[in-house]
Amino acid sequence: MIKRLKYIYVCVMAVLACCVSTSVRAQSSVFAHYKGVNNLDYINGMQQVHEYEYTYYVTGGSEIDLPLPFENYTNENKKDDEPKGYIRWYDYNTDMANPRLSVYDNTNLEEVNDENGNARGLFSWKKKTKDEPDGPSRNTVGVKYTAPTDADDATWKGEDVACDVSKYTDFKPVVSGENQYFNHEPTLQIRYIFHIRPAKAMAENIVKTTSTDLRTADSDLAIEDNRRIVFGAKDADAKMSVRVNYKPSNYFFYALKPSDGIARHLFSSDEAHSIKQADYDKSKLYNANGFVWYAYDETKTKYTVLISRGATQMHSFTDMKTLMNNGNGWKNLDGSGTTPPNITFGSIVYLVAYAYYYDTNIADISIKPKSVIRISLCRTAKRNPLIFPI
Repeated sequence: MIKRLKYIYVCVMAVLACCVSTSVRAQSSVFAHYKGVNNLDYINGMQQVHEYEYTYYVTGGSEIDLPLPFENYTNENKKDDEPKGYIRWYDYNTDMANPRLSVYDNTNLEEVNDENGNARGLFSWKKKTKDEPDGPSRNTVGVKYTAPTDADDATWKGEDVACDVSKYTDFKPVVSGENQYFNHEPTLQIRYIFHIRPAKAMAENIVKTTSTDLRTADSDLAIEDNRRIVFGAKDADAKMSVRVNYKPSNYFFYALKPSDGIARHLFSSDEAHSIKQADYDKSKLYNANGFVWYAYDETKTKYTVLISRGATQMHSFTDMKTLMNNGNGWKNLDGSGTTPPNITFGSIVYLVAYAYYYDTNIADISIKPKSVIRISLCRTAKRNPLIFPI
């Protein structure tokens, strides 16, 4: 009798253990890939989806935000019409979790594994069957990236971080009360890819592209050389907006400090004012905090400073009247004053944005270290579209 009771007791406990184990398993999400409603073949093992790419530059040990382009994303005024059904942050090259990603306070992100127990990233999804989640914001679904010390080396290959986003919830939900969990990703809407690269690589590229003794006849003249652009103008008051690709904080450079003390220019009609690789001081890497905007005439013998300081990425100052009658006046390449060029239909004008680091302890901006990011402009005859090389 005693032996029989022991047998029953063991069996009952085994059944209870199985029930508990099954219950816990049902209340956790499991990541797996899914082809989505289009049922297209995977590419690199991933669901096909529209991709949008960004590039960020870092120094060793630095921490940067990887912002998503959602309305009101940073000011926490959450928008309900932005994607909030599913978000996944991960290493784009390995398709696994990236240990260099960290979350903000009040985050909704949590780590999720696949069926083999491998961590596949940081996830946020519609976790309630009845209530809608708040619109996405930096604090709830955003991440920060911390660069390794290797990032101080220009040869560091960098990393690629991706964020898959969707409004859909066709992720085969498992419901437990009002909570729901997923068994695979849903139909995705977009994939944001953040290419993270060493800051020194940008600085070296600036030297390579701007130095006349390093580039060839067909080379770009700067890291953002948009070549020749056509601009159709109605009259001399017609404006065109020009811009650089990034905020100042994403530009890194070596200072231009020529040993002969002669001013250097990206556009120059003579060798004395042209930039050479030896003109860069590589003893210190600078992180820009503003831009200076120049305009050069067609002969490359004259220039004017359009905007002497500021962090604005886009400007609308490129009408012919503003270029000719700029309050800062026109100068020769050596900085001496000169008469304005005659800029009209058919003229060529080169616009350049020089990134700078401004030390608030130094008042004279003319001695700030500068790097060169080129935006150039050409104009054709009035009867034709205007040319713009940005």
